[in-house]
Formats: sequence, C-alpha cells, structure tokens
Amino acid sequence: MIFMKNSFWGLIWSSFNEIQGLWIGFLGFVISVLLVRFPFKTPIPLDLVLITGFFILLILFTLIKATDKALNEYKNLKSDYQNLKENYQKLERNQIPKILQVRQDKSTNLIVCLFEDSDLFATDLGVSFYYVDEYGFEVLIGVGYVKTVQNNGKVQVVIDYPDPAYQDIVTRLGNSDSQVIEKTFIRLGIPRNFNQP
Repeated sequence: MIFMKNSFWGLIWSSFNEIQGLWIGFLGFVISVLLVRFPFKTPIPLDLVLITGFFILLILFTLIKATDKALNEYKNLKSDYQNLKENYQKLERNQIPKILQVRQDKSTNLIVCLFEDSDLFATDLGVSFYYVDEYGFEVLIGVGYVKTVQNNGKVQVVIDYPDPAYQDIVTRLGNSDSQVIEKTFIRLGIPRNFNQP
C-alpha cells in the first residue's frame, strides 16, 4: 500500500516511523526488566499477552504522535489562513474603490462623489472618471481631484471638468442615478489629451 504524505494513513505511517525507534527500544527494555523481576504465571500464554500488549501500546503511542502532529499542522494552517486573509484585505483596500454616495456641492455646484476607503488616494490628487457604456466600452466622462480623505478612510472626489460629450451621463451621476453610479469608476491621473475648458 502506498501511503500518501497528506492523507490520514500517511499521517499514521509517518507517526509510526517517528515513534518506533524510541518507543520500541523503551518498551523492549521495560518488558525485559518486568519478566526478569516478576515471573508471570497465567492460564493465557505469556508470549501472547506480551505480544498483544506490545502492539496495543505501539498503536496507542502512534495515535498519540499522529494527534500531536495533526494539531500542530492545524495551528500552522490556521496561522497561514489568517495571514492570507490579512493580505487579501490589504489588496482589497488597494483596489479602485466604488462610489457610495453622490451629491452636488452647494457652494460650487460641482458633483462630489464619496468613495469607499482606499490607500491609493490622497488629497489633491488628479483623477479621471470613466463610465462603462451599454457596449462594454470604458469612456472618459470627466476629470477631477481628490477633495479630501476622511478620518474613516472614505474619499471625497470632485468632478470639476466634465466632458461635454457625456454631459447627460454626468448629470445622471449628479442626480444619484443608481445605474450610472454602478458603472462609474475613477483612475489616478488625468489623460494628457483631455480637453479642459
């Protein structure tokens, strides 16, 4: 039978291999001392009792060792899982955030979008607004800047130069149209060929 390293029987086999040198030697010594010191007289043949007892003890020690190895492996896997979870959360924070809310600034009449928290953005960074049209194309609908990064990590971004060709999309975004919000996202930086008024 082939014992796979990562299977139950592989664990038992490797545990047996690890304990057999130490424990077999120890058990052999203890049994020899007991037989010399205390001669046994039983109706069951002594050699059968000793062999059965020896194998029971060997199985018991193998199972104890296998349990210990399984628990250690579980702790290692739990630690690896926690590390992976933390790394995933860091990566998730570094992705382009989604729009949470949209409103019109009363003093400037500009559209302000509130985005999820992200480590990518800082105050006054230039950004580009894109919209995914019905054909799946990403179209540049305007440029703006990061107004502020709030204490809770959420990012306020202003559209200060909407593209006139997509004014209807920008207007719908300003009116909190959920379909437009869902299809709108930002990227860092402003394209060189964007015509600002």
